[in-house]
Amino acid sequence: MEQDYSNLKGKTVFDFTDEKTAEEYALCPKVEHIRHLSTNQWRVANVLIRFATRTHNQSLLEAVKSQYADVIKKVFNE
Repeated sequence: MEQDYSNLKGKTVFDFTDEKTAEEYALCPKVEHIRHLSTNQWRVANVLIRFATRTHNQSLLEAVKSQYADVIKKVFNE
């Protein structure tokens, strides 16, 4: 069954895989990564991009790039 990627804001890699795997991508425990939802959206987006790329999940990758376009643009234009 295809995952619903229509609203990624408020989600992290922990929503898409088991906790051990998610911690490997996030490089921190779940509680710490969840804090980044409001303080560092680039980190959340970057982890999702890495996860999507390494798992060859093109649907997730496109959704992240689209929904986090403003965050991505800001990081690369500074």
